[in-house]
Amino acid sequence: MVRYLYCDDSGDGGIKAQGVFLVDPCQANNTPLKTQTILPTDIVLLSTPPSGNAAAAVFTARAGTNGANSYVILEDCSFYGNRVVSPANTINTVTVEARNLAKSLALQSDSTGGTSTLTISASVDNTNYLTLDSIVTAAVNTKQYVEATVGAALALSPLAFKFIKISAGAAGVGIANTLTIAVK
Repeated sequence: MVRYLYCDDSGDGGIKAQGVFLVDPCQANNTPLKTQTILPTDIVLLSTPPSGNAAAAVFTARAGTNGANSYVILEDCSFYGNRVVSPANTINTVTVEARNLAKSLALQSDSTGGTSTLTISASVDNTNYLTLDSIVTAAVNTKQYVEATVGAALALSPLAFKFIKISAGAAGVGIANTLTIAVK
């Protein structure tokens, strides 16, 4: 059992080379110490990684600002896909952070057995949204945006914004809505 790690500095100006162990820094004094896992490239990660695991990986990242003079590391994504089913007779809303995803946005809203209106809004700050499109009430709505496609309510492309909010209205008593979204 490993209880601690240390460097041996004999005072001669050098440090003895030894094996390296990457250790999860957030162990809150738990023992035994857990080593980090180094992920290989092109590994598929779960959308919600299991808790209690620590991993290190190399990925393309950029520093970005959150607008409050502080910076965060931003990972570049090349694709986002999601399928969300709402509870019965409830508005179904998905917000996508679309940074570096500006080629295509494909949507389908399925309220079979009822009807719902599909609304597409966009924002630069995830707070103040502009309604770009409101697609008529139907059982199934589909919409495809490319870079040049603009909204009917406001002639702007949702792909020009950092945040895109897709909402399908409540479909009726006992009827769920399924939103399928793909962005790249």
